[in-house]
Amino acid sequence: MDKVVSNGLSVSSDSGSGQHRLPVWFSQIRTRRIVFWIVVVLLGLNQAWSRRLLVDHDAVAYLDIAAYYARGAWTAALNTYYSPLYSWLIAIPEYLFKVSLSWESTLLHLVNFAGYLGAYAAFEFLLVQLLRAEETLDSEDTAGLSEAAWHTLGLGLFLYCTLFMANVSGHSGQGDPGSTPDIFVLLFVFLAAGLLLRMQAGQARSGTYILFGAALAFGYFAKTAMFPLSFVFLALAGFVSLRQRKVLAYLLAPLCFVMIAGPWVALLSHAKGRFCYGDAGKLTYRWLAGPRANPVEWGGQTLPGETFLHPPRQLSENPPVYEFATPIPGTFPLWYGSSYWLEGNFPFSRAGQIRILRQSYSTYWEILDHQKEFLVLLLVLIVFEGSLVGYLKSFLARWVLWLPAIAALAMYALVRVEPRYVAAFLVPLWLSLFSAVRLSKVDSSRQFALCAVMGAVLVVGLGIVHGSVTDFHAIVRGLQSEQREVAAGLRNLGVAEGQPLATLGIPRDSFYWARLAQVRVISEVPSPNVNQYWFGSPETQEKVRSVFAQTGAVAILTDTVPASVVYPESGETLRVSGWQQIGNTSYYLFPLRGESPVPAASFTRIIPTRQ
Repeated sequence: MDKVVSNGLSVSSDSGSGQHRLPVWFSQIRTRRIVFWIVVVLLGLNQAWSRRLLVDHDAVAYLDIAAYYARGAWTAALNTYYSPLYSWLIAIPEYLFKVSLSWESTLLHLVNFAGYLGAYAAFEFLLVQLLRAEETLDSEDTAGLSEAAWHTLGLGLFLYCTLFMANVSGHSGQGDPGSTPDIFVLLFVFLAAGLLLRMQAGQARSGTYILFGAALAFGYFAKTAMFPLSFVFLALAGFVSLRQRKVLAYLLAPLCFVMIAGPWVALLSHAKGRFCYGDAGKLTYRWLAGPRANPVEWGGQTLPGETFLHPPRQLSENPPVYEFATPIPGTFPLWYGSSYWLEGNFPFSRAGQIRILRQSYSTYWEILDHQKEFLVLLLVLIVFEGSLVGYLKSFLARWVLWLPAIAALAMYALVRVEPRYVAAFLVPLWLSLFSAVRLSKVDSSRQFALCAVMGAVLVVGLGIVHGSVTDFHAIVRGLQSEQREVAAGLRNLGVAEGQPLATLGIPRDSFYWARLAQVRVISEVPSPNVNQYWFGSPETQEKVRSVFAQTGAVAILTDTVPASVVYPESGETLRVSGWQQIGNTSYYLFPLRGESPVPAASFTRIIPTRQ
């Protein structure tokens, strides 16, 4: 058994596991690591660059916050819904290099790509710690997966959970690529998990505990949900340290966590007048657990029994028109300041909680179905091992890895489960499941396990390659952005920078067009109510336009035009005169003030309503 230095640490390379039958480059850890890094970099860069023009609703808010930081507008930048790290990382180059609006979306995705590379470095660190732990558990007759099998399996798990679940483009997990900070959660969770394994192995020094506390604090800065989960990690580290009589050294971890995260919590708490580490979880639960759950794409609606301190101002009932111009800044203040508009008491709904749990169960089952290659591989290895009881005992012994993962999965199940939320915790869970497999040291057994791992990863890789080819094709044929075309069209139609707009419904892509055009959306008819306008009487439509004009909006914008020209219930004809198509996009504009630079005309093209 040869010792090879990897990533600054030494791990074992078992030359007696049948690896000599593999190509030379694959049997040598240094060369294999270089090849794997090249694969990771190319796939990640390909995805990030192919979607660099895509910006979702949340990303618009992160860009707004980053711009406020870059300009020194600290009060406007303070936000209890959006976690700060992402905006900080965007604000730094914006401040240093004065990034133009046209390059903001590219900067956003390059920041994600940097987080992706950091996540893989942290994952390698975790894998090295796991391999060290595996060595201590080997017996005379049995051992875990070979080092080559672990590296191959790790590559497959990492690529799947980053490119498919919390991918570089910031995919929301529901079909709308944009940009979110979830990739940074993977980075800090992998780092914290690796440090926990080092503590359990008795190799922790003072720097280990300091780094552990810092990783948890920055994980919290990346995503609010990491704040309560940090206490799970700290409790496990405390238990391990207590058993090893390293309590004094362990205290450096919570101390470092408090010193880094504490000032931000204090700042948020002072701004809200109550203890607050972030409102993302609370608001998401409020949206989804009500007797009639509001969509997360909230349009200002409130439910009976909800007593908000300062809800959006409802100016009309049929259809409902909401105004939210002040006091919240941002391109779309209703989204940017969710914690302000929804401040107040919320009645608990048992039916709503049960509904969330059912939805969480369905989502977890769907995620498992998409990862069935790893599940099949695990079952094959367990059967090949031949002892289910032995496997279960071995799995329970790896509690340092799977306990934080189970805690995170359970916490999200109570509120909302999306693939990007749980990706960081599924990887350690899979690692703990596979590390519990103990195989005979006979060459044939080890070779079989390695071939099984390579087969499963190859199947997963085919899906990844297919997606990458699609992304590369998008780059070659030239990227198009409807959001940019809408922004340019608004200027051509006479909408000036700084002017407020109203919308019929929430645009299906995002409000990035508004940020590019430097306008604000200050009032709207929520998406579920847009047909009340389209199929309303001329008097109803005129009333809505008059209300919008009173809010200060200079025009109405929409991308939600019904496909049918006859209202299915009343048989009334759809009235669309006076609207102007914005370029060749699916967006349309209705001027509310003065003469339009372009003559108003009826629609020449009808598009479906967003479902």
